Amino acid sequence: MATIIKNVRVFDGEKLTAPTNVSFENGFITTIGGDVPADNEVFDGQGQTLLAGYIDAHIHLNDIDNLKRSVRCGVTTMMDMQPTSVELVDSLRELPGLTSVTTCASVAVGPGGLLPKVVIIRDEDVIHGTDPQEGISFVDRMVEKGAEYTKVILEMPPATEKMLTVEQVRPIAERSHEKGKLVFVHTTTEPAWRTALEAGCDVMNHLPRRAVLPDDIVEAVSDGKHYVIPTLIMMKGLIDQKPDGSNGVFQYCLDSLRKLHEAGAIIIAGSDANLTNKSNNVEHGTSFLTELELMVSAGMTPVEVLKSMGETPAKYFPFLSDRGTIEVGKRADLVLVEGDPTQNISACCNIQKVWVKGVEAVI
Repeated sequence: MATIIKNVRVFDGEKLTAPTNVSFENGFITTIGGDVPADNEVFDGQGQTLLAGYIDAHIHLNDIDNLKRSVRCGVTTMMDMQPTSVELVDSLRELPGLTSVTTCASVAVGPGGLLPKVVIIRDEDVIHGTDPQEGISFVDRMVEKGAEYTKVILEMPPATEKMLTVEQVRPIAERSHEKGKLVFVHTTTEPAWRTALEAGCDVMNHLPRRAVLPDDIVEAVSDGKHYVIPTLIMMKGLIDQKPDGSNGVFQYCLDSLRKLHEAGAIIIAGSDANLTNKSNNVEHGTSFLTELELMVSAGMTPVEVLKSMGETPAKYFPFLSDRGTIEVGKRADLVLVEGDPTQNISACCNIQKVWVKGVEAVI
């Protein structure tokens, strides 16, 4: 039996359509338009908007409650960037009616410093020397563990004793690309951005808190071959902990995103939701909705933000190509909301129903 949402406006990537009918069965969208046949489960979407399920492209997975909180906020896919354990991720993959998860399995990082006191650092994933085999072996372990992508942390002292160098990161990037994996990089400082770009990495995560990104970095990352996940909500939380400005200036983050957007950089929404970072917990689900509003405050239009949480990650991240838009043959990851989010991004919060691969979530 198919499920049909009738009389609903659909976000087609640019605008809302006239009221139409969307059918799905066995987890995938089967028709858009046409009549509403009898003997099916029918929901009336009159006056409402149907969006593709929200993709949060940066979270940290702690437990099943993360999924429950996220799906209630319309997040149907979360990309984990450092799990409590791979076993946890595997146990939570594709649970009916709950948020779908992907993972990097673990992270490569330099030795020592304060970082192990804040987040989970595994000894076997610390890159100690300049032997390329360290980075190659790291990637091979992640692939064996089922990672959809790899991740590198680039932090300066005192977070680590010494930030990884281009020579240490490049083998990770090269091996990842050989294995068909994108490389995501934790980049909270200008030197980290420069190292990631020179080493051949793909996805920049976070924005600098102590300066606006310079023009040459903005130009380099806006070449259509790199992607940016700003995580404004995380940066704001860290900065707000110290009103004296010693933790940075949030306006720098907004200005950097504005520059990237104006330069044509590919921007993808992600919250960095976590219960792992002891210095700044960011709640799963609700933080993503706040992130969308912050992205608009940095100069993106609501339509551009909608793309950044659906169409864009699905287009550039191969492991998400089966979702992200409302098209026949795509996963039935769907969110029904009140209002018009193409005019007011806050309408994304007005959630009426959520389906994950065709299964209605309990919200």
